[in-house]
Amino acid sequence: MEGRKGHQIQACVRNELIPDFEDLIKEDGVYVLRKFGMGVQGDLYPFVGLKKKINFYRCTSVTPVEAFSGDPYGFYFWKFDDINKGKAAEVKTVDVVGRLAWCGDLDIWTTKAKETKRLIFDLQDLEGIVLKCTFWGDFADEFHKYVSSNTQTNEMVIVILQHVRVKLWNEMLGVQNDKYRKPNKSHPPNAQHKQHVCCP
Repeated sequence: MEGRKGHQIQACVRNELIPDFEDLIKEDGVYVLRKFGMGVQGDLYPFVGLKKKINFYRCTSVTPVEAFSGDPYGFYFWKFDDINKGKAAEVKTVDVVGRLAWCGDLDIWTTKAKETKRLIFDLQDLEGIVLKCTFWGDFADEFHKYVSSNTQTNEMVIVILQHVRVKLWNEMLGVQNDKYRKPNKSHPPNAQHKQHVCCP
């Protein structure tokens, strides 16, 4: 969740309370919350760096409102050079934006009757610095289909990745999506260039 000043906090709804709130809260919605709790952020895979989180109770009220003065997407972009130099090592997730410089083939393999998909690609920033990226699962499949269908247009593809994890692989730092999340739908392209927004 994001406040009007752009600060983000993770919110938690226990399994038994999900039916009470799943129809009340929608992505990109704006709400006023009352009678909620604050707890320590101790999740194994947190998505924001704040050490506290919001807890929903059965008595928590959710009221939709129209006005919102903050950033609708809440991006906090990191420089590729800072990521490559390890300055994001202590950060749980990062946001990045860059030009698609190279994209490999979709790797698919099966182990113990489970299919795994992986796609490796490079993003390049305005300073020419390259960031290694990896998509897993449905993200890999969706992004590969998008790139394959747009290779003949000779138009630049700008990629925005939100809440991706910094990982060390083959002695190189890079970013990858959370394997347990599903990709959001891509935004439609605009008149200047093809645009694909993924929020792993």
